[in-house]
Parts: sequence; C-alpha cells; structure tokens
Amino acid sequence: LPLGPKSNSPLSKTVVINHLMLSDKATLILQDGIYFIENLTAQNSEIELENESTTVTLLIKNLVVEDTDINTQKKSSAGNLGMVLYNSARIEGKTKIDGFIYALDTIYILDDFTLNGAINAANFILEDDIKIDYNEDDIVNSKLFDFDVAPPKLILSLIHI
Repeated sequence: LPLGPKSNSPLSKTVVINHLMLSDKATLILQDGIYFIENLTAQNSEIELENESTTVTLLIKNLVVEDTDINTQKKSSAGNLGMVLYNSARIEGKTKIDGFIYALDTIYILDDFTLNGAINAANFILEDDIKIDYNEDDIVNSKLFDFDVAPPKLILSLIHI
C-alpha cells in the first residue's frame, strides 16, 4: 500500500493520520513527506520508503511496534528516516529500524530489537537482546539534517537495563 502527499508542492508534503494499524505481513510504502500520526500500531509488518531518494519524517504521538521492519530494505539508508515520538512508545518482538529516533518521553524497547542509526530519548527501558549500530556517515549524509559541524559521538545518558 503506497502512502504519501497528494501533490509535490513543499507546502503539501504533510500527511495527517489519526489511527494507522498494520498487521499480518502488511507492507506500507511511504513517499517523500512529513507524516503526523496520532496512533501507529504495527505487528508483523513492514514500513518501507519508496526509493533511495525518499526522505520521510514520522511524527508519532503513540507507537506500538512488534515484529516489524521499518526502512530496512536496501533502497534507503538510515539517514532517510526520522522518527519523533511524542508520547508513549513501545517496541518489542523481532523489530528492526533503520533511521533516527527522537523520543520526548520514555521508550520501552523489549526483546530482539536492532536499530541502525541513532536514538535520543528522555528515558530508555531496555530488556533482552538490543543492538544499536551508530554510523556517523548516516548522519553526515542524511537528507534530514544540515550539519556544518561534525556529528555527535555516541553518548548514552540514563538507560535502564
């Protein structure tokens, strides 16, 4: 299922969704744009970017993800996806995300999780097998950010394990 803004105008590159539920091996393909999502629930699904030049920002109030891959196809890099989580976020099961995550609240990461990119959260709750691969090149080459300075090194502050 492809999803994206209705026109190519910079002012209309925004999509607003109240509830988005994916399950049973569903695949959602995102086009360039900014997506405001009130509630995103994904179980045993995939969320992909349309192609290697697609840049997507997900602004999500409530997130529950289980056994789901997000932006893991080889067409795109972690630097093409930014996720801003405003409220509750729970990631569990065998889930893999290639992108940058910024959580304003606590993010619960349980079970077998892999992140290729970077994460910044007010608070982490981590359990079981968690793997985070931080690659400076993804930030330097990202279309989401415009840096005139070197990217930050991996810094961990408060993490509950």
